[in-house]
This record gives sequence, C-alpha cells and structure tokens, in this order.
Amino acid sequence: MDHATPEKIHDPVIGRLVDLITVDQHPAPYPDRFPHRHGATVTITLKDGRQFSSHVDMPRGSNVGGVDWNDVDAKYSSLVPLCGMSDDRIQDSLAVIHNFESVRSLAELTSLLKRPS
Repeated sequence: MDHATPEKIHDPVIGRLVDLITVDQHPAPYPDRFPHRHGATVTITLKDGRQFSSHVDMPRGSNVGGVDWNDVDAKYSSLVPLCGMSDDRIQDSLAVIHNFESVRSLAELTSLLKRPS
C-alpha cells in the first residue's frame, strides 16, 4: 500500500495537481430516498477540452457496500506501524479484532494497543 510520505506531500508536481481540483458544493441529489450522497464523481478535463469522468455511488468500505476484511487488514497494517508498534503486536491485535465477538474483556485489545513502557 502506498503511504503519504512528507516527500510526497511536499512534491511540487502533486501540489500543482491539488491546485487544479474543484469541488461542487451543491451536487445534484440522488434520485433515491436518501438525500445525502454516498460517493463521488471525478472528472478530468484535458487542456484540449476533452473530459473523462468516473462515478462511484458507494466507495469501497462504505457501510452500504459492506467492509471486506482484506481492506481492514490492509489499512490497519499500513497505519498502525506509524505508531511505532512492533509487527508481533500488530498481528496479535489484528487477530483480537478479527475475533472480537469472543473477546471477554476489552483489555485483551487495549493491552496490545498501549505503548510498552
């Protein structure tokens, strides 16, 4: 999985792309019973005027579409190491999360998440 590093955040090429992004503050509502929007449309306009669009109604991992364990594992495994947690503790805590229905005490998870003294 790709990480947002300080180099990428401060990359002038990416900065120029960010400056080209506009957000429609009042997108058209969905024609269903829910007034809020679940997804987004991205449109890229080239210098010659051609446009390419892609729309997603329900982003992967949204409540409506469900969450896949592979997505949870990938996100957890990419973010938790940034806290300085060891690989063993990451895997142990993820195992507890996977089997959370059988956890007797929340301390089974929190003891793995707290920083070692």
